[in-house]
Amino acid sequence: MDDRELDIPLNASGNINVHQDTFLTKTAGPMDPSYSEYDFSHPRRGIAVIVVNNQIEGHKEKRTGSEKDMTFFQHMFTAYGFEIRTFFNKKSQDLLKELHNISKEDHSENDCFALAISTHGEGVIERNTSREDVIYTTDQTIKVRYLLELFTDEKCPTLKGKPRIVFIQACRGEELDDGVTVHLSTSTSVQNADEEDMTDLSSYTAQKQVVQQASDDADALPSIAAIHRHGPGRHNFTVQPKPTLVSQQVRQTQVYSYSGYTQEEVYVVPAPCYDDFLVMYATPPGYFAFRRTTEGSWFIKNLAEVLLQPGRRSLLRELTRVIRKVSQNMESKNSDKKYDAKKQSPVIYSKLIKDIYLTPKNGSEY
Repeated sequence: MDDRELDIPLNASGNINVHQDTFLTKTAGPMDPSYSEYDFSHPRRGIAVIVVNNQIEGHKEKRTGSEKDMTFFQHMFTAYGFEIRTFFNKKSQDLLKELHNISKEDHSENDCFALAISTHGEGVIERNTSREDVIYTTDQTIKVRYLLELFTDEKCPTLKGKPRIVFIQACRGEELDDGVTVHLSTSTSVQNADEEDMTDLSSYTAQKQVVQQASDDADALPSIAAIHRHGPGRHNFTVQPKPTLVSQQVRQTQVYSYSGYTQEEVYVVPAPCYDDFLVMYATPPGYFAFRRTTEGSWFIKNLAEVLLQPGRRSLLRELTRVIRKVSQNMESKNSDKKYDAKKQSPVIYSKLIKDIYLTPKNGSEY
């Protein structure tokens, strides 16, 4: 067969012309901003969904301080030009319907999507084999996985290739972090409060400003081995029983020996994270997340303080600052010694493939 029958462009010498535009196309390189940054030049920044619950059916005590979280979220997203949709004290089916409708909207002209949640939460064990994070609506729980799946490429195709940013303030279990003493080269002041710190685990209730264990702890997370190395506090190393039944879906890792303790296996189910998602939780799997009644949640307060600072900055770098501020500067105060002088460290799960740089949008201001 003659090469000309394949419609391959040849030069005068009869050789393939490799410089023909029909053969070579330029791709973004390291010097091209589109190579390393998500495109934030669309007409609109995008939708930011805020979900806050301060009342759970069957629980007398409200999540005092959650209104502060709402205010922090609103200021933060307004500063970056988001269109804000707020859902306060929604029932599960109503919330899922609202989020489903938003996922079906056309996001083609938006830069990104954001979801921010402040409510009670737990880490539950299903059929003694797998662990799932759940959040509470006013009437029942919803798996975090279900909320995130609504905005995946498959369920929300007009967000494909665009970042989806999620912040979750909720407990993920009943473990408490004692922290470990670290000598820092710079001075760091621990922010003890005049008030007592509350938690966002629904099976615990506040009575007379003291966190006490509720009688219903059926959804409590089995203990795991853990070493904590962040923030000023106390040395803590515990090796506790592992779950007796573990499915093949559960990831197995190890904690190595420390101060004479032998290594123990730890079983962890990875938290859901999908393409172009960044999910930031207030606390690691299995642990409490703290909230102050007059200042709001530790995590949300520090998140807003960092992100509301002016200047063009990398989102991931700024979120790392949030982790440092919470883990080093915050410490619980409670008249019940079990919950006093405890620590907390937010965690990030990311499948972003480019940087996000924080700038105002269309005249919005900090």
